Amino acid sequence: MPEHREKRGKRRIIAPVLGIIIFIIIIAAIASILGSNAPVKPIITSTIELRATDEPIKRSQLISNLDSYMAQAANPVLTEQWNKVISCLGQGCPDEAFSDTIFIVCSEFRKDTPNCELIMHLTAINKFWNEPERVLEFSKSMTTTDKIISDSGNRRIIKTWNDLVKCNGKCAEKNDLFFKLIDEIIKYA
Repeated sequence: MPEHREKRGKRRIIAPVLGIIIFIIIIAAIASILGSNAPVKPIITSTIELRATDEPIKRSQLISNLDSYMAQAANPVLTEQWNKVISCLGQGCPDEAFSDTIFIVCSEFRKDTPNCELIMHLTAINKFWNEPERVLEFSKSMTTTDKIISDSGNRRIIKTWNDLVKCNGKCAEKNDLFFKLIDEIIKYA
């Protein structure tokens, strides 16, 4: 009889513990499904706008908004990149600072934006165009990007992509086309 009570006592302890474990797993699964609160699309579109504007009030608004978005994203890798951008804004950031920011947003929050994989390939293309040491990464990204964009059927995106390809990494407007294409993908794809 004492043996029977001991088993019942263990069951009374094990059942609630299992219930708590299952509850924690369910909460973690729901949190994972819902994703982060990072405003991925506004970060990307505002980064592109900031690159292109010289108007002081618009620029100040974009910087303030981006700073709020970065705080909301609460990601140390993104915060580090944002600090790099802030440090170069006074003297004019190179395009690479903005494209690196977009790449990091997509790599850190890939599941929050369906086209982040495509944007990451575009960033690789832009970075490695005419870089003989990186021809394999460039070629893989170019092939994947061409297929995804062709399959999209979006005429606006396809036209900008074709203009970028025609430029072949050598025309003066290469970076403008690159950022325009990312903006179109975010807004229209």
